[in-house]
Amino acid sequence: MKIAITLSVALLAGLSVATWTSDASAQSPAYAAARAKCRAQVRNQYPTAQESEGTRTSRAKAYRACLFGLGYRS
Repeated sequence: MKIAITLSVALLAGLSVATWTSDASAQSPAYAAARAKCRAQVRNQYPTAQESEGTRTSRAKAYRACLFGLGYRS
């Protein structure tokens, strides 16, 4: 019984590590290009990063909208 519990814990730990380091966490080149495009677009819309919370919120919303428009969830 003790061996079964130890093996179960080892299997669970292995699956957790495999999931955490899977290819899903790796970025595709297309996604990296979309992020760069959206960052540039937002920089053009908001040329100076004002330190007000409203401007930061607007920049974040514009960035997410750009990614969504390109077919990515942010």
